[in-house]
Amino acid sequence: MSRYLHTFSRFWWLLLIPILILPAAEFQNVRHSGTGYVASTNIYVQQTAASNSTVNPTAWLSLAQIESANITQWLQSPTFCLDVARSSPIYSKQLGLMADPKQTVSSDLQQHVTVTARGDNLVSIAYSSQNPTLAIQVVQGVLTNATSSTQASSSRVAAVNKAYYQSLLITAQANERKSADQLTSYMSQHGVTVPDLQTQMVSDTTLATLYDQHKSDQQTVSDLQQKIKAAVAQNSLPATVVNQNGYYIADPPTVAYISANKKKELLSVAIALVLGLLLAGAFLVVMTAVDRTFRAPADVPVLLDLPVLAVVPYSAGLKDKASRKQPEPAPILNTPSRPRAS
Repeated sequence: MSRYLHTFSRFWWLLLIPILILPAAEFQNVRHSGTGYVASTNIYVQQTAASNSTVNPTAWLSLAQIESANITQWLQSPTFCLDVARSSPIYSKQLGLMADPKQTVSSDLQQHVTVTARGDNLVSIAYSSQNPTLAIQVVQGVLTNATSSTQASSSRVAAVNKAYYQSLLITAQANERKSADQLTSYMSQHGVTVPDLQTQMVSDTTLATLYDQHKSDQQTVSDLQQKIKAAVAQNSLPATVVNQNGYYIADPPTVAYISANKKKELLSVAIALVLGLLLAGAFLVVMTAVDRTFRAPADVPVLLDLPVLAVVPYSAGLKDKASRKQPEPAPILNTPSRPRAS
């Protein structure tokens, strides 16, 4: 433990770097990414005249959930997302700077557009951005393009349904005429009049079978005629009403500034602080392991795995004496001797 304390006393300023830098960097990141503007609008979903005959009243999905799923499904289409971007003047200027505009816009809208069903009939559409004007334009673009796209899709479906029901109606009308001729012929052959029809059917099973078949064919013709009328009505709805589940704007698009979530900020900073402490602890362990200096007798068995045989005690007097420098003797110079004069 003393070795760790000694290492900490030497490198404490290095250990503070990850402890301070990581939480500070995470705090700035959360503050920067967690703020922005969110534009939203609410639409009220209602059944249209065409949807009354097609929507199952016992379905477990509400009208708001169906409409929310429809708009979310449209957002999965890159072409639809590109149309939304083009409907925004600000967004359309940025398309020329993108390498792949369709994919970039599609990823952006799928990430930042949220469609939420609130209750049974209310749907909320929201888009987050750093530009409040852009946020409103995108929400309005999603609403407009979802309306027109669903209108076009529903029109094609209504046209196909109309043609399909008309083909079935021709066959049903032919069957209805055939059953009517068979019933009339049987009644004339057996002298059955219209007032006596109900009485005669009790004892005549053939007459009853022909009568029931004629009524069934009449009901089939009537049902198909109603379906054709519903398909025609669905195809003629105004452009401001989505066919299957029509809606009107309950709250016009508005924008609000959304600050970062305080709880999210504190959690992220706390995680960064823990990581900084772990990093500092790992650095302390590594520096202690690398340091092979002997500072106490207990370090010898730890570092060298050898026992301590003797310890030279510390003496301040010997240290002072050793530190005094003795004067060095002057160097002896060997000078050549001069010859004596004779």
